[in-house]
Amino acid sequence: MTPEQAKQPDTYLEIDHPLGGKRYPAHIFDLDQGVAWIEYGWSGLGPLSAPSNPIHLVRGKVEATGDGQWQIQSEDGLVTIRTLRLAGGGSLNDEDTIMKLIDFPEGDRERARQRIEENLNIKLPLQK
Repeated sequence: MTPEQAKQPDTYLEIDHPLGGKRYPAHIFDLDQGVAWIEYGWSGLGPLSAPSNPIHLVRGKVEATGDGQWQIQSEDGLVTIRTLRLAGGGSLNDEDTIMKLIDFPEGDRERARQRIEENLNIKLPLQK
């Protein structure tokens, strides 16, 4: 499974970037080498709720490191992606973060695709 396949409307991912810190993609797209995503709040009507730079790209080989976890060795350093989980089985409890993200709309996936392509001047591959 890839990050794009894992990200469903009821599934939340966390991307930890060595320069940008923790990010939460509303929509994520697999690239041949890397991922592109748009953060929650990008489609919000209120300018204060929208992140100032919601569109991101990381290039590098995406490697699965465990159940719902990936890493990318990028030119900026190691980027990790993980599926947020509720408590259970000794894993981290991400309930507080998930409850906050539920309040933000994800926005339309096709519009998110268009915004990413326009902003980054790339063509995203179709989902496999």
